[in-house]
Amino acid sequence: MRKKLFLFIFTFSLLTLHAVPFQNAVAAYDMTVQNGSIQDITGHGYNSSGLGGATQTTSTYGKALYFDGSDQVVINDASGLRLLAPFSVEAKFMMTGTPGDWVRVVGKGSSSQRNYGLWYNPVYNYFLFQIYDTPRGVYGDAIITKGISMNQWYHIAGVYDGSTMKLYVNGNLEQSIAFSATPGITSDNLTLGYAGYHTTHIGLIDDVALFNTALSGSDVLAHSQTNMETVVPEPISLFSLLLGIFILGISSLKQQKNLL
Repeated sequence: MRKKLFLFIFTFSLLTLHAVPFQNAVAAYDMTVQNGSIQDITGHGYNSSGLGGATQTTSTYGKALYFDGSDQVVINDASGLRLLAPFSVEAKFMMTGTPGDWVRVVGKGSSSQRNYGLWYNPVYNYFLFQIYDTPRGVYGDAIITKGISMNQWYHIAGVYDGSTMKLYVNGNLEQSIAFSATPGITSDNLTLGYAGYHTTHIGLIDDVALFNTALSGSDVLAHSQTNMETVVPEPISLFSLLLGIFILGISSLKQQKNLL
């Protein structure tokens, strides 16, 4: 009986394990590929429409996608991906080749209306979190100058709470600007590795996530140090394990008393 109870509780606990830091994301991608598409691990169904030439590989953070300079991953437009304040977007990337222009690691929008985007420019050593809407004269550029090295992972995050845009690199707040405009919302697809204008990424991309909340600095720092594939327990999982240990202890005591 005790063995059956233990197996039940242990199995239940395993079923409730998942990557807690990303449980509240709108969409999240640890670069798991299934049926030729990267999977949205939140369960919201925002899977990509293919790999667009990118290939799955393994690296520091487990699975990653490799982009050879001509690839673009597309996640089809959906209302849930059209983010209004507050929101956050983040990704990890590594350059293995040097593009000659701006690269959008992840983002949504056209050349004139950009809902959100995380960019880098290795020529001028720029990191950029951008909200952009030319028709309305809306320009939000949280930008910094910071060296970008080859074969090194960077975590980049943009957070917008409705009044302030914040840009984080490797968990550190690098730029904060006052901004209070409504982002430009379009039917453009969400893309990884290439915006469809400027140039394409050469290297790896991993751990992309979108949130409809403004992440705190401690959240961003934790995400920068976390592998999205890492399995950690939810409170309910810990509770079930503790409950199981307690029940097994009571059962053991009763058995011992019966033997006396």
